[in-house]
Amino acid sequence: MKKFVLCLMAIFAISIMGLQDVKALEENFYEGDYAGSYYTRRWLGKKVKYQRSRFFIQRSTGRVAYCIEPFEEFGEGGDYTSTDTVNDLSKEDLTKLKLLAYYGYLYPGHEDVLWYTITQQAIWKLAEPNGVYEFTYSLNSDATTMYDHYLDELWAMVNAHLVKPSFHGTTLEIVENQKTAITDKNQVLNYYTTDQKGVQIKNNQLIIEGLKEGDYTINLTRKANLYEAPALFFYKEYMQKVMTIGNAEDVVSQIHIRVKKTNVEILKTDKDTESTTPTGSGKLEGAIYGIYNQKGELVNQITIGKESKGYAENIPYGTYTVKEIKPGKGYQLDKKSYQVVLDKDHTQIKLTLVNEIIKKKIKIHKEYGTYEHSDNEPGIPFEIYDQKGNYITTITTDIYGNAEVVLPFGTYRFKQKLSTPQYQSVDDFIVEVKEEDQDLTYDLLNYKIEIPDTGKESSFSPLFLLLGGIYVLKRKTV
Repeated sequence: MKKFVLCLMAIFAISIMGLQDVKALEENFYEGDYAGSYYTRRWLGKKVKYQRSRFFIQRSTGRVAYCIEPFEEFGEGGDYTSTDTVNDLSKEDLTKLKLLAYYGYLYPGHEDVLWYTITQQAIWKLAEPNGVYEFTYSLNSDATTMYDHYLDELWAMVNAHLVKPSFHGTTLEIVENQKTAITDKNQVLNYYTTDQKGVQIKNNQLIIEGLKEGDYTINLTRKANLYEAPALFFYKEYMQKVMTIGNAEDVVSQIHIRVKKTNVEILKTDKDTESTTPTGSGKLEGAIYGIYNQKGELVNQITIGKESKGYAENIPYGTYTVKEIKPGKGYQLDKKSYQVVLDKDHTQIKLTLVNEIIKKKIKIHKEYGTYEHSDNEPGIPFEIYDQKGNYITTITTDIYGNAEVVLPFGTYRFKQKLSTPQYQSVDDFIVEVKEEDQDLTYDLLNYKIEIPDTGKESSFSPLFLLLGGIYVLKRKTV
């Protein structure tokens, strides 16, 4: 029957806690019924007290209370005043006192009245550590350790509550918009909450995502909020101080996040011009570079744009390899690999990478003669113009009728400027230097202009000369 009454008292106390003014200065306490048939002995020097455990109750609320000073007398009645200090105990010890009361009697699983006595013993021991506190078989009898494991369980819950995540107080360096998951090695993170935007707690991991550049302090809070009012301490002159059951202060853990932007910039240059000016008809713009992690996985790409520059932003810290995937139009693929390291001290990486234009050797073999016989034609100049009509250079055939030139990617017009007398020049012809081309050879043949024999001395017609000359243009790849 007593247990039933005590349970009703506890339920009543919890239900009305939220209605109490926690700032009240005056309070009244009294001794309630015995807390079961549990007996204790406590002694300090010559002070020895045997006692059958009994409840202490706050009269105005019916809330369960505990005595704090084990070797002082309890003063039943009023004139108790709230206080923030107890026996010069530290803030940490006061927090532990509240947590002992919180996890003790009436905490889910601790509803048996035995837990009231367990909690009272633990509170006494913390408040006056020089004393000796024991359970006895009966009043004034020998001590027993049969309940010690309950004390161990209560203290384990209190100490666990005070454990903070393993990364508490540290500073984490991450990259803007990077998703980062930090595992708590202390396995307590799931008891904490946070209202920081971009931060969530899941499966014992702190998951950070979408934070912009800047410094952040992330507050993680573990609450002891089973009840509707906090635990309070009270004192009465010359009497034992008491405390009520209730919520303890929040445990706050902090982690500092420093978010930085990272950037890998590539400036593309031409090997021949040693600048961002392309050679020939090539284009540096449009080249694509891949960024690979240490596993060889492609994590990002950089495309060269205007001004021959390309960027990749906010790549996570790490070591990477940069390789060209596709060159710009008319350029050879750069087969080299470039290592870059991004860390908190190296967030802005600039690379100047060189490409070489595709070049081909153009060979001309020039002959002149008839269908039946032809000879090498030396000393024949060919002017070369690009597709915009700009003059490039002139090449001249040697004694073997050969001439050659190396040209970069593009389209060119070859124009024969002179010819052996009485032989027609070849028409202008187009040469294209492309990615897929090998070196090119052109065999050119002029035929002699035939002049009709009229038996008379006369000059030949210019029109006849124009129409009478023929040539052969043959293009070969080598």
